[in-house]
Amino acid sequence: MLQLQEDDRLLIIVPHPDDESLGCGGIIQRAMKMMVPVKVVYLTYGDANEWSFIKFNKFRLPTLRPKSIKKMGQRRYQEALNACQKLGLSKKQISFLGYPDFGTLRIWYKHWGAAKPARGLFTRATSVPYDNAYRPGASFRGDEILHDLKSILLDFKPTRVFTSHRLDFNADHQALYLYVRVALWDIKQQLKPKFHPFLTHFHTWPQPRGLKPNTSLTPPPILENQLKWISFELQHHEIAGKLHALNQHVTQMSATPTYLMAFIRKNELFGDYHTLLTKDMLDEELHQEGAGYLIQQTEEGQKIADEEEIGLDHHSIIIEDGELVESVHLTRQFHQDAIITFYIFPYSFGRDFGKEPKYRIKVKRRGIEFKNVEENMDVSQLKLTRNKENRELTLRFPMKLLNHADILLINVRSELRNRMVDWIPWRIIKM
Repeated sequence: MLQLQEDDRLLIIVPHPDDESLGCGGIIQRAMKMMVPVKVVYLTYGDANEWSFIKFNKFRLPTLRPKSIKKMGQRRYQEALNACQKLGLSKKQISFLGYPDFGTLRIWYKHWGAAKPARGLFTRATSVPYDNAYRPGASFRGDEILHDLKSILLDFKPTRVFTSHRLDFNADHQALYLYVRVALWDIKQQLKPKFHPFLTHFHTWPQPRGLKPNTSLTPPPILENQLKWISFELQHHEIAGKLHALNQHVTQMSATPTYLMAFIRKNELFGDYHTLLTKDMLDEELHQEGAGYLIQQTEEGQKIADEEEIGLDHHSIIIEDGELVESVHLTRQFHQDAIITFYIFPYSFGRDFGKEPKYRIKVKRRGIEFKNVEENMDVSQLKLTRNKENRELTLRFPMKLLNHADILLINVRSELRNRMVDWIPWRIIKM
């Protein structure tokens, strides 16, 4: 059970306005009552949630023009201020970074260093377009996100960091977990706070939907025994305060009220896998973690015909003969419209992660694309084999390309006609 201490300092880093109330609304209230310092940081303004804007707009019309989108971003900014006020926070305890909603995972994959900045989905901006952001004009690159997170961490000096989960089905939630992890590694000599990820989007979880304040929040069944979950028990007035805060997010409550209210429970949950897997833990831990989660089954995903989808049924990693050997078993035969992409990101303490390689190996039915960010690499350095049924791919990747990395971040995704079908959660491997 999680318990706060009088000398704690809580940093809540969330992807969107409303995540602070959903994941940490109770613990924020407890901290404020104990006079424990709290700061809330938002990665985005939540300005790409077009469905909620349509539902909120009295004319039920899409909000697509960049100027209108930024107005909705400011609307969500004000909703967040109102919600945080209900939780006991003041405006000076809140910061908005302003990176592109529904674009931060794309930045993680492709926009580092000399690469062109990403472009916002609806704002069409390539840098933070909000004057009231933490750093207006910051370019939409991974380096800039890390810069902001590290600056805030070192300035606030938290003892506990709460943020989104790497297993979350929402792309911004996945991305934020990764950025925060790297930021904490970068400053580990100065700061070593406890780390508490929380889950928000996962298939049909949580159940039952709707307002159930006398019910406990329990983990998704598939994850119940895989992660070490820590519960934070709420008092009655904290449950009521959490609901009051959530109701301030009017745009979101108008779109998915029963889903959002399902987080108003007797407790809040935090948990993660082992921080780092070592080479001798790989087989056991990867077996426990399972493989993909068929993202097309989620409410946010798009349904793909059963006869065409390719899921990721099993994933294994070993290191032998100077090579990283990564195998993935598919749920059905690999066909011409499918793409399997392997991501291998090395991390080294004391080096600039923005300048480190970020490898992307895209496997198609007829060929391989190998890139470091957007730089084309020599495909002949790789070895790819497939079994007779064309349902298992094995990639042999030369360790010399990893520059003696301390940590590897590894991910696999399957796509069909430019739609993501399934994904392997990011593995964090200590070398």
